[in-house]
Amino acid sequence: MVKQKKPKFYSLEEQETVVQFDQGSQTATIYTASPVMLNKFDKLKYPVINETFFEGHLTSRTYEVDKKQISFRGERKKGTRVMSEEHKKKLQEARSESKS
Repeated sequence: MVKQKKPKFYSLEEQETVVQFDQGSQTATIYTASPVMLNKFDKLKYPVINETFFEGHLTSRTYEVDKKQISFRGERKKGTRVMSEEHKKKLQEARSESKS
């Protein structure tokens, strides 16, 4: 059996994801034309409020989610984790025990 590639309807630049919410609502809408994000949101079972098809193929979806589910994170820099001396000691003891 030969595996067929899914047709690409959007260029990489057009495979966008847009998150929209305002202070007066408890919900956010997410529009995406990115296959990666479509899969992610479908696995999370986000409710679909709109779908777009071209020549019988799904090209984009709009989801509606609780605004609390939206999270923005800053870049995590390696080595910036702050640990107490007590926590460091516990980690060192655990490493010593695992090596024995």
